[in-house]
Order: sequence, then C-alpha cells, then structure tokens
Amino acid sequence: MKKLFISMAALLAIVACSKKEDVSAPGDFADDLMFRASFEGAAGSRVSISENDNGFELAWSDDDQIAIYTRMNKTKYGYNPETKVFTKLSNNVGAKLEDYYYAAYPYTAASSTVNDGKLSMDMPASQKYAENSFGKGANTMVAICPKPAEISTEPVELSFKNVAGYLRLKLYGENVNVKSIQLKGNNDELISGQANVIVTPDAAPEFSWVSTTGKSIILNCGDGVKVGTTAETATEFWFVVPPTTFAEGFNVRITDVSGRVMLKSLDKEFTITRNQVETMNPLEVVYPEVDESILFDAQFNADGTATDKGKYLMDIIAHPGAGMETIQDEDYPYGYVVKFTNCDGANNAQITDSFYSVDYSNAPAFRESLTDENGFTMEMVVKHGIISRENSNPWQNAFTTNTAGVFLKGVDNSNNFGWLTARYSDNDSNSSPFNACGNVCFAPYINRYYHYMYVYDKANSKVAVYIDGEFIKELGDISKVAAGDRLAIGGYPTSVNIVEHSFTGNVAMARIYDDAFSAEQVRARYDEIGLSQVYEELTEPLFDAKFKEDGTAENVGTANLTIDTYAAADVLSTKQKGGQWVANFFRDKKHNNACPTGFYLVDYTNNADFLNNLKDGYSMEVICKVGTYEGDFWSKVMSTTTAGIQHQGIYSNEAEAWTWGLYGNNKVNSWGEGFGWNSFRKNFLWGTKVTHTYEHAVMVWDAESNVFTLYINGKHALSGASPVAANVGTMLAVGGMPYTDKTVYHPFVGEVAVARIYDEVMSINQVKERYNEVKSTITALDAAQ
Repeated sequence: MKKLFISMAALLAIVACSKKEDVSAPGDFADDLMFRASFEGAAGSRVSISENDNGFELAWSDDDQIAIYTRMNKTKYGYNPETKVFTKLSNNVGAKLEDYYYAAYPYTAASSTVNDGKLSMDMPASQKYAENSFGKGANTMVAICPKPAEISTEPVELSFKNVAGYLRLKLYGENVNVKSIQLKGNNDELISGQANVIVTPDAAPEFSWVSTTGKSIILNCGDGVKVGTTAETATEFWFVVPPTTFAEGFNVRITDVSGRVMLKSLDKEFTITRNQVETMNPLEVVYPEVDESILFDAQFNADGTATDKGKYLMDIIAHPGAGMETIQDEDYPYGYVVKFTNCDGANNAQITDSFYSVDYSNAPAFRESLTDENGFTMEMVVKHGIISRENSNPWQNAFTTNTAGVFLKGVDNSNNFGWLTARYSDNDSNSSPFNACGNVCFAPYINRYYHYMYVYDKANSKVAVYIDGEFIKELGDISKVAAGDRLAIGGYPTSVNIVEHSFTGNVAMARIYDDAFSAEQVRARYDEIGLSQVYEELTEPLFDAKFKEDGTAENVGTANLTIDTYAAADVLSTKQKGGQWVANFFRDKKHNNACPTGFYLVDYTNNADFLNNLKDGYSMEVICKVGTYEGDFWSKVMSTTTAGIQHQGIYSNEAEAWTWGLYGNNKVNSWGEGFGWNSFRKNFLWGTKVTHTYEHAVMVWDAESNVFTLYINGKHALSGASPVAANVGTMLAVGGMPYTDKTVYHPFVGEVAVARIYDEVMSINQVKERYNEVKSTITALDAAQ
C-alpha cells in the first residue's frame, strides 16, 4: 500500500477533545498530561498521509508542535514519533481552566492566551510547497476536550478540526520550473493574516477576521518545482485557504525560476469551504511574450503591491508603511499611482518602510543590459508634493538605482534652491550616493505631473535629461554609468531594505529601457502618455501692452489697468516694424541709474482684482530685441516691484556676459530689506546667451511652489525655488524696474514688441506652443529695418 506523508504543519483544524471514562488521580494533574491527536478528514480529498481502503489520513511529522491550553496561557507540546503522543516542552503558566482544554496547530500561529473558547490564529500569507500536499505549518487546526475528572496514565485524546479549506492547482507545461505562486481574490478578499477562531465542543470552528490587509497567499516553491508536460502528468500545488467566497473569482500569479510571470484569472464566483478540497482542472503554463526593449516596468496595484511587467519580470518588494498608499488620481487617469508622504521637508533620515525596492545583484542579464553598448533610458511620471528650500533640506528621490537617476535637490552649501540633479556613478559599490551629479537647474511645480527621461548615451559618453518631452540639460564626458545592484521607488536605495532621501508626492510610472532614446523618441513617449492633455489652453492675458504711433501704450488685456507713459524724446519712442508699433528704448545712462523718464508704468496698488489674480501665480511674456551697452550692467525688460525678466552685460565673469536672467525680491518696494537681485542672481545663475535679435522670453512664477522659471525662445533656461516668500508687488514697468517714486532702476535699452501678463502658471509645453504661435511675428520683426 502506497504511503503519502503530509506534514502536520500543513493541517489547520478546529479541535474536539474526547474525555477518558476511567480516570483516577488527585485533583491537580493538568501539568503532567500527555495528548494523542487525531485529524478531521476532508472527504474525497488528499489531505492525509496514508492511502487505504478508507481513503486518505493525516499524519504528524517528527518535529510538529501544538499549543495546549490547560491553563489560560499556551504551553508548547512536541510530537514523539515513538510513542505517537505529544508531551510538554515548556512550562504551564496562567490561571487554570475549569471545564475544557483547548489545542491549536501550529504552535507558532496560535495566540498566547485563550478567552472563553476564542483563539487568535495567524492564517499564513506565505506557505511552503510540499509534494502532493500542503506545506508544513500551513494547515491551521483547533481542538477542544472536556477537562478530565481523574488522572490516567493514558494520553488524553484530541480530535482536531480544520479551520480552513483547500485549493489544489494542477499545472503543466514545457520547460516550466515554478518558483512561486501567488493567490489573490479579484475583489481583494481577505485570505491571510490574523483571525479569531471560536472553539466549541460539538460544532465546527467559528471564523472571523481581525486583519484587514492580508489579501494574498504566496506558495514558495524553494529552488523551483519542475511541472509535468501534459495534463495527465500535471503537478499538484496546494493552498490552505480560510473559508472565503471570492465574489468575482480569483487569480494566480505563477513565477518561473527565470523570473517569467503568467497571470491566470477565474472570473466567476468561487467558494472555499472549511474542510473541503476544491480541485481545479489542469492548467497549462505558457509565459506571455514581453517587450524586449523594456527592462523594467513597475505597475502599481490596488493592494499596495507593485508588479514588474518588463523583460526580466523582477520581484518588486513592497515595504508598506504609513508613508505610502496606492491611489487613483484624476490628474493621471491611466491606472493606479503610489502616493508617498515620507519627506517632511527637513529630514534625510533613513527609513525601513513606505517604499518599493528591487535587488538585482543576482540578475546578471539585467545588469548586463544596463552596461552594454546600447546605454539605457530611465522614465518617470512624477507629481512632486514638496519642494525643499531651507538649509539642510533633503534631496528627494522618486525613482533611482544606486548609480543613476534624477532627483530633486534642496538647498545645499552651494545655495542651489530646489532644482533637479542628474546622478551618475561609475562604481557599482559606490560609497557616497551623490558623489557624481550635475545640476539640471529645473525646479518643478508641486502637485503637477511631470514626465522625466534620463538618457545614458554610452556611445557618445553623455547623460541627457528631458522634461515633458523637451531637452533640458546634457552632462558630458561620462564614459561609464555602472549598473548598480538595487533600485528603489520612493527613496534612494541605501540597501535593499533601507532608503534615504525619501520622496513626497506621487509616482505614476517607473521604467527602464534597453536603449539610449533620441530626442524624437523622448517626445513621442511624452505625446503617447498624453500628459499635455492635462494642461489647458492659455486664456486671454490680463495685461497686454499695445504700443501706439504717438509713443503711448494702452492695455488691451482683460484687466482694468491704465498704462502711464513716462516719455522723453531722447529715451523713448515707438516705431513701426513687422506690421505693428514697437517701443524703442534708448539712453546713455547705464546700469544702476534711476530714471524718471523713458518707460511705461502701471500702478496696481489699489486694483484688488489684478492683485488677487497675480497672487495665484502668473506668467510674464515679452518679445524684445536687446540693444548694446558699454560697461557692466543689469537691464530689466519688464518688471514688477518684486520680480521680472532681465539680462546682464559684461560684469565680473566673462562667461556670464550678455546672458538672460530673472530676479526676485520678497519685500514690496524695498530692495534693501528683501531678497535682492544680487542674491537671486547668485542662486538662480543665468540662462542662455542674448542674441541681439528679437527673442521670446517668458518668466513664470508658481505661487504654490514659490518657483520662478525662465524660458527663452520656447526652451527652458533656468529655474529655482525661492528660499523666501515671493511677492506680487504694487507696480509694473516695461523698460525698467519700478520704484515707488515712479522712477525705474536698471533701465532697458532695446525694442519691445509684446509685453504681456497671463493669469496662468504656464508649463514647458504651453510656453513652447506660445513660442510657435509668435514665430512668424518674430521673423517679421527681424526682417524689418
């Protein structure tokens, strides 16, 4: 007769205990009892150990342990294979039980105490494979027996009852070596974690959940289980499942030792009943085709887990915690995103939860793909939740390996205010996480999604960064970016189980491609995702200066604003160019001179509507031609009393000669007390070179993020998060920086054709679209004499 042995650890059942009739002894003998345990069979199932005419029977393993409650606290009892009884391995403690003794299997899953017949049991989320059976420790069982009236030399009999039911899968396929199988309900039913079990003498156990998070069971197959090649030779895989009705069916995720994954779903109601075995028809395992160009592709799931859909289907380990949750976001209507709340804006501490990690140190094929001649591209879709501005603020990493990625940089000793940095390292075991990086000088707005591409072009020894489909910055002379050995979503991977420089915000996409994308490919990816659809068309400007033949100007924007002309024949006039009148500023006075004439001024001190519109953020736009100067200077094309667009002539640094810039001040009308132009200049640096032809310049201030950004000819020039509160000011000037005495400082020399302010916080692509709209105007202006 063929013998089949299933570990007791594979059995979970409710206990019923039979009392001995002829017992004799003193009154207190509970601490010296022995127990013999039997099992509750599952009809028509192979839940047992030996096969005979009566079907299948369970058997105990030599090292099985059960919890016995002769007192309130549990006592450990171990199985003796020679005597076939359980004897005490630990001391009996707690108050004595009066009427019944209780038992539970396995010992480690049972609660420390029993109260009125109620036990807490851990229904295992991880179970081990056993041939033709469930694994040790998976099958939870309980038992109850009346307290013996008299002592006996015979063991007390325990009749265990199963708490759960059983699901038996049968798998077959060609060259399939199963590493693990995950079971989940399609409606996120609870199937693992802590539960209460009420044990009564003559009834089945009553089961109820305590846990609210155990929505899956993983069957671990160790080094792999090679399955049969036909339906007739299919290999069995057993799950112990608590009584559950899967309202919308269930799914299994079958992972091969090579990392391939097959998902299979039963999409109809399915019930697991206590003490019953449900056997599925043989299922052929066929792993799907994957896009060979995508090395890694994180898909975030409703239950907080993440799945890699890339070429190597690597395990993404979720480290759940209070600092992250999976949500659906109307700003990214393409699936689940993960929301992180780890970073408080001032703390670089390491954390052990609330992130995702991948350890690829033992994934040679993936590592080789990162270091081959193709290079690689990292892609992210990210919504920032906080910008770091104060001293010693952290760097925030949304998605990086330990050798490559883009991260948000807070204030450091170089006074770099809240902008992005590209990281690269040529050392797989690099000791410092940020020892090789280059400033991208782009400060994102918070609470808006961005599409980032980090491209390592190995053939040309460079790293390029693209944002929302647009080229931003290139870092050259990078002959190697090491593969690294781990990555993280939600922080920088200090180790597989620890991250630092954690992230606050949403991550919607995290991918790595086995190629260095071209600019055209990057733009195509951005357009494919469709983030640009989130950004609305520009509304009509609040301020729009229309220059007239007589040298004056009027506002044709939507706001009720009056433009006062401070004219003088030797410093300001208008002339017709390209089919319109443009303002022509010319003067001999240079640099810091205060000028009472030669500009246009709007005093909006008492205009509540305009002030309120500016306070939500705005975009300032000019189309202008910068004239020539002698000596050193700063020149404001268009400015409020607190922020504006300027350019710099030759000053102390030849490399900065004739460059575009922006500036800001947090004190209204008081540059001496505020965050003046000099500090702003040092921290924001400077943008592209001035061409002395007509150019399109846009300054954007995002009030929520306190970020200033400058775009020249449709391209990002520079940006940064202001380290102090910005302000909307009280006056606006075209041709200089206005003072309250209605003079201007740093006067402008050149021509201005367009001067506008929009009640919009423009995006990169909105600026680009606007530039494309005015290209013909710029061409006509340049062509005119």
